[in-house]
Amino acid sequence: MALVQHFPAAGVTEQFKDLASKWPIWDSTKHPPEAEENKFHFKYDGDHDTERVLVLSGKCTIKADDGITPTISINPGDAMYFHKGFACTWEILEPMQTHYGYFDREGNEIEEVELTCDVCGDDCFAESYLFNDEEDICMRCFRADAAGAEEFEGAVYQREGKPAKPPVPKQKSPPKKRTAEGVPAGSVPAQRPKTAEEIVAAAAAAAAA
Repeated sequence: MALVQHFPAAGVTEQFKDLASKWPIWDSTKHPPEAEENKFHFKYDGDHDTERVLVLSGKCTIKADDGITPTISINPGDAMYFHKGFACTWEILEPMQTHYGYFDREGNEIEEVELTCDVCGDDCFAESYLFNDEEDICMRCFRADAAGAEEFEGAVYQREGKPAKPPVPKQKSPPKKRTAEGVPAGSVPAQRPKTAEEIVAAAAAAAAA
């Protein structure tokens, strides 16, 4: 069985929609702090076997790490099954909201333990930071603080309420050094076009040689 399954909106049943309506909502604008250029990497390796998703709004593409699975385009109304072990890069084309639920190997729904941000009150079960062993901080609030006073210094990254390896921030390339003339170091300066007089003089010198 493939580690990811995509069901276009036209094939999503009313029964699935009704089930999904009871699940928590994931919002792409709150995930995650290391996201740049609307892209982020994610590996489905939680305690559950499958995460099932119903897209409420927005668009994205999902590119699998395996280099074999075709890139998937996701649209409103689509459903997705992400099985344990699947890893991919999400590229958000339009801000997204989805319902998500967790299931075991037999297809039984796993009741999610409620986990909300102690700053803004949003659901943060999927990803969060634990501060001082008692405060749960959602990704958006942690990101906002990281750009300011670093109030949550020392907080522990967690997935589904359990400590996990934090995502590695994308490294930006250092700016190129410039010379005194303002030309990037190592580049070849543009040559000034020769004047007509210089061309004639060069031709005469070549003929006399």
